[in-house]
Amino acid sequence: NVVSISFLGNNNTLTSITIPNSITNIEDRAFMNCSKLSSVTMPENLDVSKGRLVYDASDGFRYCIFNGTKAAVCSYKGSEDNVSIPNTISFGNQFDIIYIESSTFKNLSKLQSITIPENIIAIKENAISSCDNLKRIVCMTEMPPSALQNAFDNYDVKLVVPCDKIQWYENSSTWNKFKTIQCLGEETDDDENISNIDDKTDINVTSSSITISVVNKQIIVNEKIPLFVLSLTGQKIENENLVHGVYFVTIDGTSLKVVVE
Repeated sequence: NVVSISFLGNNNTLTSITIPNSITNIEDRAFMNCSKLSSVTMPENLDVSKGRLVYDASDGFRYCIFNGTKAAVCSYKGSEDNVSIPNTISFGNQFDIIYIESSTFKNLSKLQSITIPENIIAIKENAISSCDNLKRIVCMTEMPPSALQNAFDNYDVKLVVPCDKIQWYENSSTWNKFKTIQCLGEETDDDENISNIDDKTDINVTSSSITISVVNKQIIVNEKIPLFVLSLTGQKIENENLVHGVYFVTIDGTSLKVVVE
């Protein structure tokens, strides 16, 4: 039986291929320059991570396929200013996109926004770098993806994440480098127009069992002073000299929405 595919490339007539269960290995660049190849069906347990099963899709992404169910985005050659990575692709099998490979979005000066989907678990080195006009990264994952220290090179870019997961990103040694972290659906480019408050201003909280007060323009929860609070838009704010508005605070793992009136 054939157990390995080494090279079927430079074939302009090959449109689809079904890989049988007997195949245990696919060599690097096995399907290189198969310009019409649009469907590859393979066993789920086939490991091609040491090789390079590459699919250039019409959405501008190049996908690198690891096995019968998992893939990564490897590069982007499209023309969109605002790019959303898909959760899955269909290429014979359906593949979950779980990685952003090295240099996928490097030197793409036209990009202004990148949306990272829920399935992403890791972002490789220089994945999003040297994008001079990038203003916004939206990360839809429930947990911060593993990201190498040099995965990003510009932490002035606005990071937008699920509202109930902001604290996870704040606690991540990589993701907390972003200067602005905002709540998905409530992000804004403008500073809030709010007025100053005085000490002992009345405030309302979501849980009446927790004691909250404002002393010296700081929010105090159960006699503890959080180092930071979050604005309604998810911006991290030092818990001092606070002004009238809505804030999120986290104490002992519990997040609370606080209205300062």
